[in-house]
Amino acid sequence: MIVLGVDPGLYRLGYGIVHGQGDSFLALEAGVFKLPGKIGFSEKLALIYEYFTAITESYQPDAVCIEAPFVYKNARTAMRLGAVAAMFQLIAGQKRLEVLEISPKKVRSVLIGYGGASKDQVKRWVSAYVDEAKDVVKKEGVFDDTDAIAVAMSYFLF
Repeated sequence: MIVLGVDPGLYRLGYGIVHGQGDSFLALEAGVFKLPGKIGFSEKLALIYEYFTAITESYQPDAVCIEAPFVYKNARTAMRLGAVAAMFQLIAGQKRLEVLEISPKKVRSVLIGYGGASKDQVKRWVSAYVDEAKDVVKKEGVFDDTDAIAVAMSYFLF
């Protein structure tokens, strides 16, 4: 089974495509999709839709697992992150893919056993369990892609 894991954002979106079988995982691809800062929000949504439609056509995932947006105070940011997550719901719906939304705390709890684990701990865990992710994990200070791999992996373990 192949799962597209997504760490949504307004400026950067992490994604990981993971093949899972039992407790064995293979990262097929992972990356960070960076959005231009000086374009309108609707244009950003269009770019997200186009890019990730192409990704799903290329890898033919069976499911999409989205890290549920976490926003502390700003309602506008929460609404926009919800719209970004909705783009993935739309792409999945058009292809009749199963969708799971999972909170960051639940991802960490499922993978590491502790919902308060740091992003660095998640990165190390992904590196330990997915050999193909080692190149992704070497990037200092970047967590979007390893978070997305973790989100995809949590689909199998949830």
